[in-house]
Amino acid sequence: MPSGLSSLGDIKGKRVLVRAPFNVPMDGEIIRDTVRIDDCVSTIDFLINAGARIILVSHHSDGADTSLKPVADYLSKHLPVVFVEDIFSYTGNDKVVLAENLRRYPGEEKNDPAFAAQLAELADIYVNDDFTAAHREHASVVSVPKLMPSVMGLSFQREYEGLSKFASPTSPSLAIIGGAKPETKLPLIAKMADRFDTVYAGGVSANVLLEDKGEEIGTSVSASKEIQNLDAITADARIKLPIDARIIGRDGVMRAGPIVGVKKDESIVDAGTESLAELSALIAQAQTIIWNGPLGDYERGYGESTHLLAHMLMDCEAQVVIGGGDTLASIKDIDTTGAFAFVSEAGGAMLHLFAYGSLPAVEALESH
Repeated sequence: MPSGLSSLGDIKGKRVLVRAPFNVPMDGEIIRDTVRIDDCVSTIDFLINAGARIILVSHHSDGADTSLKPVADYLSKHLPVVFVEDIFSYTGNDKVVLAENLRRYPGEEKNDPAFAAQLAELADIYVNDDFTAAHREHASVVSVPKLMPSVMGLSFQREYEGLSKFASPTSPSLAIIGGAKPETKLPLIAKMADRFDTVYAGGVSANVLLEDKGEEIGTSVSASKEIQNLDAITADARIKLPIDARIIGRDGVMRAGPIVGVKKDESIVDAGTESLAELSALIAQAQTIIWNGPLGDYERGYGESTHLLAHMLMDCEAQVVIGGGDTLASIKDIDTTGAFAFVSEAGGAMLHLFAYGSLPAVEALESH
């Protein structure tokens, strides 16, 4: 287990580089969800109270052109934060500095050793408080902590310790994986079938696997031509797929029907009643369940099956762990207080931990 903030000792006057979870949904200069930012404030407060000077760094998945200035503006309402466009030219002595989006530097995603060394030169101590990026082998996540004294932040520690309790699931176990990003999730689904008794694939991942099996999915979102080695996944009996769906035609009329009946000009937008009945039976048998990703296109208003799934999980006897930004956004109107064993802000990192039993960021922190 990596060390936490309490192990740092006297850090008054020390420069601390904090890998922060500021990859939050934004519409221009409006932040639509501040939970991850708010979770990181406790780590920032700890370091401020300890007398450290703080350099906050983060990425944004919308790309290099997306600025983190709105995050600085939000934080400045509560903390003395200064936004810096070029952190490598910064010479000030401000207590808290937020650097611009790391993805503006090619060396970040390439995990370039020279770029990692540049980042490490900025500070005396490294703190990772971005569990949502713990599965990414990027410079600020896995290389910088190997170059300097490094610990977990409070939010990172809470996530890692909370999820680790369920990393070896009690059988019968069930993993429900929906949502988008099939290029990321399908390799994890394949690995999770070795650790969970049943893996239920929904959302775009299900579309990809159905298309690979030769089923007609019409105009549904897919990526089967871009992903390799799908046959091994579709042949695995432990991986279940929807048997029916809510389907919408070009005329906008919704209908319910079996997967085998989808027409070329139709699109699958949500799981159907028979699929939910099958899920209900699997949930009733399970002792450990993880859920990541909605079953339908909730952003376009097709969230009925996802809401029904949430209620099934809230009412079951199993230990249920849920996570991922889309998952939480899709059920934000449901009061889930106390209903689940653990709720994670992380999506990819949560799945990676359950699939492999470890995370690149944790291994990097432990290696120092």
